Amino acid sequence: MLEEFVREVEFGAVEEALKREKEGKSVPPCTLKGFRSGALPLFSKGFFPWRGLPYPKEHAKIGRLLAQFQDLSYRRVAEEMVPFQQATFTHHLTPITSLFQQEKRRGFQEIDEEVRHFLAQVRAEILPTHSFIDEELGLISERTSEETLLLSASGCKSGMGAWYFRDVALVNFGPQLFPLDTASGFGLAGRGQSISLQKTKRRTSLSYRCRVSAPHSRETGIEGMEDSGYSRLWVTSWLEKSEGKLSLRVEFTGPGSLDSAAFVFYAKASSCLIAGSHQLKPRSLDRYEGPPNSIALQGERGGLVLDPEEGFTKLEVIPLAGDESFWGADFLLAFQLAPGGAFTASIHHA
Repeated sequence: MLEEFVREVEFGAVEEALKREKEGKSVPPCTLKGFRSGALPLFSKGFFPWRGLPYPKEHAKIGRLLAQFQDLSYRRVAEEMVPFQQATFTHHLTPITSLFQQEKRRGFQEIDEEVRHFLAQVRAEILPTHSFIDEELGLISERTSEETLLLSASGCKSGMGAWYFRDVALVNFGPQLFPLDTASGFGLAGRGQSISLQKTKRRTSLSYRCRVSAPHSRETGIEGMEDSGYSRLWVTSWLEKSEGKLSLRVEFTGPGSLDSAAFVFYAKASSCLIAGSHQLKPRSLDRYEGPPNSIALQGERGGLVLDPEEGFTKLEVIPLAGDESFWGADFLLAFQLAPGGAFTASIHHA
């Protein structure tokens, strides 16, 4: 019943209107209202923290329906949705696997196919470069010929961002509750608050406050989306990208226990070098556990270096399978927080 109710809020009304139009009957004006960016919030009547987000697959699916109308009030909404849908691709023209997506809840190919079908329906090609901002969600997406940056103040057990550079990537990063072998306590839970977003030619910055997710097995009614428990933790975050460097300053607040939380990065690379000496490969049984040191993510055509600056007491680096689990990552980089719960870190081109 829950799934039927949540879906009916937007999809059912659009499907019924499209059916009426095809039968030659009168159609009510479209009442769907997008954000100022054109992105369409979905499942706004759901009973979970992240109702009203533009989930990429469902966003494309309802866009395909809207694009079939002769009624211009519906078609106009579909056309306004295109810039957000363009922002869901990397510079490899593959889906940003972590954008409003929970871990291992749906296949990358089905997202890719749905989005491409929608863009074809509105006669839009995937652009090689693209820039997108949504101030209401606190969402930034920038795509050039060799890198893709995503920053988000809102989430659904999804992360704070991703950075793809040439053939390496931080496919996701954000807060995570222990244990580390499951991502059911990963990421942001809901819409960001106190959002401040600035973008110039040389500098992009985002600050906000958002609740931290917690494990909960209850399904939300949206395919592949489970609910969140209450972590009793919030993150206040400041992120800035400038001249090939991404700087992070994050503070955990709230009555929840810092001992139960870490800050993690999910990385995609052919190898991972810790402190210039300890090299790990994907799918290896080897791992690193020790002081928080610099980490070099290495590919065949490029690399990224993660420098923990202050606020961490311990680092674990765990090789992963590199399949569709954990958003396609090859490594999990997990930093344990120091007392006080505030840290700074930076990432730059190798």
